[in-house]
Amino acid sequence: MEGHGRIARIDELRGALILLVLIYHLLYDITLFFPAAAPRLWLLGDAMRPLRAVVPGLFILLCGMCTHLSRNNMRRGLWCALFAGGIRLVSGIVSPACPIRFGILHLLALCLLAGCTNQQQEQPQLASSTGTEPEQTEESTSSHEVDAEYYLGETTFIGDSRTNGLLTYQLLPPEQVFAIDGSTQKTIREDAFIQLEPGGEYLTVEEAVAERQPSRILIAFGVNAIPLMTDEEFMEEYDILLDELTAASPDSKIVIQSILPVANWKYLEMPSLTNENIDYHNALLEDYAEENGYTFFDISDYFKDETGALDYTYDAGDGLHFNQTFYHTYLELLTTEMPAAAA
Repeated sequence: MEGHGRIARIDELRGALILLVLIYHLLYDITLFFPAAAPRLWLLGDAMRPLRAVVPGLFILLCGMCTHLSRNNMRRGLWCALFAGGIRLVSGIVSPACPIRFGILHLLALCLLAGCTNQQQEQPQLASSTGTEPEQTEESTSSHEVDAEYYLGETTFIGDSRTNGLLTYQLLPPEQVFAIDGSTQKTIREDAFIQLEPGGEYLTVEEAVAERQPSRILIAFGVNAIPLMTDEEFMEEYDILLDELTAASPDSKIVIQSILPVANWKYLEMPSLTNENIDYHNALLEDYAEENGYTFFDISDYFKDETGALDYTYDAGDGLHFNQTFYHTYLELLTTEMPAAAA
């Protein structure tokens, strides 16, 4: 499912490489600390020298590739640095003559943290409650003129891990984004996970909306629900959620966002999650919105390539989640292309 955001083949390869590295280090330590009990093992011989070079190299290469799939490389870098420091300390105590001064973990930590620093320096600034407003051009304000910062500040976003990216990239504050990785329009209603202020009590989505009374509520679910629900259940759960939100905040304008595309190869992991099926469910949502007086915000075409799949420009690397470029474009679209009914 989407919330897990895993690519099984990459995890399997990474696990196999880690296992090989651990086996090598175990055998190396046996020969180092117990030379009499363990004669030189075949894995440490000259014949295996190419393998010993290839395995760590492949592991480092794979880790580098996976940074494009991760949405929190800073945290990963700090953890690597912590463990690398621990290894340096322990190896210095156990083997003062040859401590591990700079190993694979040191390299990974350095690259992850350096990459995060560079990424933040290059990150464009766009409208958010904590950032600057986008440049407003005559073309970009074709739908209506809005104060971008105020407009976004009056909007509550409810969704899954795709919506959660607004928090990951620190574009909006937590009190505006009610999202759980892997959630659906059904499961999002079940847990009290929202804190509207630091140290405050945890609220359900319904309770948080009732407390906040936002001008508009933008709902974005679908990619997790499509593989799990029938069409009837999909729409029924949407209806229940919107009824609860309308009751909690009657004056809020409800906006149903279209389900955005995925990479064409994603069906290999989730056969029902094709872009054709996504388009079909978007048609269901559009009809439902029209029949019930909600606003349907269709922005799918902005993020499709010529085949109708997710444009790689916006792909975080797993064919499902989005990169920073997407979220900046997305927020700009909200302030320039949102139908006037929800403005």
